[in-house]
Amino acid sequence: MAQTFILDNKDDFVILKSKDPYNKVISINSIVETIVSSTGTIKKEFRWSIDSATFSQWIILTLENLQDLIKYGKDVKFWVEYKYTLLTAGHFEITSTTLNVTMFDDRMNHFVPLPIAFSVETGNGYHPLNIKPFSYNPYKNNNKPALRLQKDLSFIVQNMYGHDVTYFRAVPDIRSRDVILGEWTLYNVSDPVCAKILIPNNDIPDGKFMFEMMGIEFEAPLEVHIDKRYFEYLFGEGTMPQKRDIIHIPLTNRMMEVNSSQPVYDFMDEILYFKLDLKKYQKKSHVLQSDDVHDLISSVTTGVEELFNEEIQQQILKVTEPQHTIEKTTQHDPTREYLNPNLFIESEIWNNNYTAISEFNYNFSKTYIKDDKYSTAIRYKTQMNWPITDDRAYTAWFKEVKLDVIEKKIASVTISGNTITVDYMYAIPKLREGQWMEIIDSQVPGFSIIGEIEYVNYDPSRLRVRISISEYLKTLINTNYPNWSTSSTLIGRQTARRNFLTGYNYDTLKGLILDTFDGKWFRLILNDIEYWTPITTTLDYNKFYGIVVNISNKFNQLSFYIYEIIPNSKSTNLKCIFKSVLNNVESEDRSTTSKLELKNSMIQLTNIRFLTETIEEEKHSLFLNQNVIRDGDLAIIVDNAIPRTRLPYMGIAK
Repeated sequence: MAQTFILDNKDDFVILKSKDPYNKVISINSIVETIVSSTGTIKKEFRWSIDSATFSQWIILTLENLQDLIKYGKDVKFWVEYKYTLLTAGHFEITSTTLNVTMFDDRMNHFVPLPIAFSVETGNGYHPLNIKPFSYNPYKNNNKPALRLQKDLSFIVQNMYGHDVTYFRAVPDIRSRDVILGEWTLYNVSDPVCAKILIPNNDIPDGKFMFEMMGIEFEAPLEVHIDKRYFEYLFGEGTMPQKRDIIHIPLTNRMMEVNSSQPVYDFMDEILYFKLDLKKYQKKSHVLQSDDVHDLISSVTTGVEELFNEEIQQQILKVTEPQHTIEKTTQHDPTREYLNPNLFIESEIWNNNYTAISEFNYNFSKTYIKDDKYSTAIRYKTQMNWPITDDRAYTAWFKEVKLDVIEKKIASVTISGNTITVDYMYAIPKLREGQWMEIIDSQVPGFSIIGEIEYVNYDPSRLRVRISISEYLKTLINTNYPNWSTSSTLIGRQTARRNFLTGYNYDTLKGLILDTFDGKWFRLILNDIEYWTPITTTLDYNKFYGIVVNISNKFNQLSFYIYEIIPNSKSTNLKCIFKSVLNNVESEDRSTTSKLELKNSMIQLTNIRFLTETIEEEKHSLFLNQNVIRDGDLAIIVDNAIPRTRLPYMGIAK
């Protein structure tokens, strides 16, 4: 493939040189130029030589000058070089220049092989000639596939071969900034994030004591690497590891802290990864930790009391009298204000491809069946504070508990406003005020109406039930099924409301209620408006599902998502099995003095989060897989269904 030589700047030039000499020429007939494109003013010159060492001066390239100046003959060889200079702004591309000559031996036209190019001095200084040998250029400014490939491979290696760790960032407290010295005096330890690190050659120090001139060194240093894109993926663009960050390495069961961090520049002088020098972790007074972070670090580190607790207790018993000590207990729950004493918390550890998601979950069904009503199971300390300028997001993992119901054929239906009166031929047990009823059509798949029971009249001959439905649901049903009430195949049955979150004041009609009904409907109450959306997938009563609900005042949108774990998957990505987006949702102030609650219902819940910002769809899997959330500053509620703990307290012996 012929090379193309490009001139883009004023005073740039290119010299094309004959590869072989012209020989046995008896006449020069024409100049053959292969010019791809030409804009601007081009100056064309040539020079010639009979020994390829000494050349004439540059002369304007014309056929007449070639014929008059070059000495040629059957016994003469000569070389020619061609120079093209861009005198003005423009663009010039050329492939080759040669001469059409008549040879002495056969009188046939002969074309000298194509010239080659070399780097030369230009009017702007020395630079290599701009050559475009191929159409594909991996170093284009707008497309760097080689660099991108290397970064992708580095990211993949980090995920594939990295060792699992728990990473705590030490974030400078902006209030402690010293402008003069350019430093911070206080740091806040962020919520932990599950991450991966690379250890060069997997060469892990064995932790042996190091003997130095000044004594024994107990700290075995450790060098680890973290891919730049991977770190920014976890903690945000523009972040990097820094001194005082804390890393727990389960592989060695060691708590380390970053002593130093530096970026490593690799291909094309781009930062590829960070090199971290780790040392043994030591708690520092200027590095502040929240109670949750402190408890987590304490849970993965072992102190003297834990190692020698039994021996310590034996020593205490030897020197003290038990009567002289008073056992004290204390409770601290930063989130929950009230727990129903009958609430059952199940211990069930489950994960997604070795990523631990949950250890405990609330089973509200047992309390619901016992109380036989939607009573308060959990009351949080947080009030329903929701200004009009803010968004909200709700996430959790849930499993519906099956409710055994009895179905009966409906004799007639009467509609009056938002009230539906249903007459049955036979009585249905457990139908009473405050419960919920569903109307389905045995001949119309997908048809479902949910209403709250207002009145039940058990007549000896028939049962009459009056239910109330929302205006939103009534409009939705009448739009899709306009003649549903005249159907002769309607069936009524009790249904179960499953509560995900309640923060509502019934006196002011302000706040939020989030429910599902038998895996068929989402119901979201925002102030005095009810939003209903049908769930178009079938849920398994034996399986946990992830739920994400975004409520955006900024964009006037509601979005509902349901995710499931992909069986036998080699990644932690979740599969979205349901998605629904509602637009034109009214933006309102939904603040109320009522506190957020969870009601007893036929459901199991865990990893409950209520956030001040919506979650982007591409981050749903990442967020649902977190047992310890990354964005703790955005959290209104973080509830992993952990049972309350009673911590022992020992006073001063007197």
